[in-house]
Amino acid sequence: MNFEGALETPDSLQRICNVIEKNAYLEELIISKNALGVTGAKALSNFLINNINLKHFIIDDAGLGKEGGIVILESILNSKRKKSFLETISIKEMSWEKAAQNYYLWFFRTIKIH
Repeated sequence: MNFEGALETPDSLQRICNVIEKNAYLEELIISKNALGVTGAKALSNFLINNINLKHFIIDDAGLGKEGGIVILESILNSKRKKSFLETISIKEMSWEKAAQNYYLWFFRTIKIH
């Protein structure tokens, strides 16, 4: 399931978590580019602990912060899966400073100086 950039509020994520928790066969979850924060991480916690079939979990640039990242990682470590592990896990966070730096580099490379 791909929810990249689709979740507008933590409440949206909670409703989706309520549905996907019942899907024991979900193998891929992409929820990148959403402002999840620690509230969103906590909403995902039960799913990550209880789903034993998830193979690919991508949550890049989701605004988790340090506390939210810890919640996600602890949930994965406390997973009920015994024999299988995630094949793909991606939790990348781009800080605003880095985003601004990338924008300025792009800007100065694309303008033409006469």
